Amino acid sequence: MALNLVATVWILLLLIMINLDVFSLNVVGRPIVGVKEAVGVSIAGIVFLQLAETLRSGRHIRSDMFLVRMKMTRPRVGQSLEAIYSLTGAVLMGFIVWYAIPILTTAYNGSYYVGTPGVFTIPTWPVLSLVVLGAVMTHLQFIVQSVTAVAKALSAQPETGKVEKS
Repeated sequence: MALNLVATVWILLLLIMINLDVFSLNVVGRPIVGVKEAVGVSIAGIVFLQLAETLRSGRHIRSDMFLVRMKMTRPRVGQSLEAIYSLTGAVLMGFIVWYAIPILTTAYNGSYYVGTPGVFTIPTWPVLSLVVLGAVMTHLQFIVQSVTAVAKALSAQPETGKVEKS
């Protein structure tokens, strides 16, 4: 939740920067230097900071009509499928972490940046480190959900609630 809060504050700051940039462009006739670059590099960081909380709260995008019905009618099978889904997500997030860490270290050691030299530049490594942090937290959340699904599959308790009609 803390990472989600940081991302939300970050979005608010970007909103203020964009509005000031538009105001400056319309009043002074010149945009604020660096706003486009800041917004551009921020998007990936914000997405990954909010990803673990989105998954934890059940707001992650997925098609689960079949899975919901399966959990109600055949809870052991449904929870087993949920565990497989979560393990797959954990593996994919693990790949993102595995391949992003060398990119992060290269960006840090090579002083990579975005922007125009002499005008405005932003180093890329801080945002890449947030991407790695968000991917690690999402990886851990997928593992927690997988363990929870396995425990439910072993206890074979049916889900309660209505089956959604589509």
